[in-house]
Amino acid sequence: MPGWLFWACLPLHIAMNMAAITLFALRGNSGVLHSGIYYDSSTLKAKVCAEGARRMKAFATEYGINYQHSGKVIVATSQQDLPVIDRLLKNAQENGIRAERLDEQGVRRIEPHAGVYQQGIHCPDTAVIDSKAVLSKLRELLTAEGVNIFFSAPVTSVEVAACKVAEAPHGARDEFVPLVCGHREIHRHGSG
Repeated sequence: MPGWLFWACLPLHIAMNMAAITLFALRGNSGVLHSGIYYDSSTLKAKVCAEGARRMKAFATEYGINYQHSGKVIVATSQQDLPVIDRLLKNAQENGIRAERLDEQGVRRIEPHAGVYQQGIHCPDTAVIDSKAVLSKLRELLTAEGVNIFFSAPVTSVEVAACKVAEAPHGARDEFVPLVCGHREIHRHGSG
C-alpha cells in the first residue's frame, strides 16, 4: 500500500452522487495548488493549504501527473491595498511560503498587463495541476486496495452510531463502513 494512503480497515465504500470521478474536478475545481499566503499562520487553513500543496506536488511527481509552477502575482491597486501587501508578506514569512515584494517594474516584468499601484508580491510556488488526472489516479490506487467506489449513488442518510447507510449504492451490502463514520466506529464495524 502506498505510504500516503491509510485507513483503519476494509471494506471501505465511497458513495458519490456524480456519475464519474472526473466530474468532481469540473465542478469549481480550478486545479490551483494555493500557497496559503492569504491565511494567518494561526489558522488551520494556512497549515493545510501549504502542506497540502507540498504533498500534492509530491504525489504528482511520484505518479507522473502534470503540474506547472505558474506562480502568482498579487498586486496593490490603490494606497489602501499597501497594508494588505505587508500583511500577506508577513503571512508568507510565518507560513514558510516563498514570496517576494516587488515594485511596479518587478510586477510588470512578470505580468505586463497588471494594474499595479506601487507594489506587489510574487509567489513562485503556486502551481496548477491536472485535477482530472489526480482523481483518476486516486481512483486507481483506492480500488487496487479494495475500496469500492459507487457512482450516481447519493447517500440520503447515515446513522453514525451504527455505521449504517439508509440507501446503499447498487451492489453494496445494506450495512457497511461509510467514509463519514468516526474512527471508533470504523474500528468497531470494520471487520465486515
